[in-house]
Amino acid sequence: MTHEEFFPFHNRHIVFKLRGGSELSGVLIDPAGETGRSTTMYKYIATSDMVAWKKAERAKDKAKMKRYENRIDIGEIVWAEQFNY
Repeated sequence: MTHEEFFPFHNRHIVFKLRGGSELSGVLIDPAGETGRSTTMYKYIATSDMVAWKKAERAKDKAKMKRYENRIDIGEIVWAEQFNY
């Protein structure tokens, strides 16, 4: 996906599929303000890690937050849908 195509989905809880066929769910966080990174590489927090990541964020435990984060290139995403609650 391009930035324009992905814009409605960033920083939201989504399900998405990668070119390789993997289907994942979680939140992809916009890399705005991060230096030295490709602008298509987003932080990814899997659905199963979202509560633990949020608790670490509230505790300002950056090391713990990083343990729950991965990186995803949005250029590898072929489709995405936002979870509706």
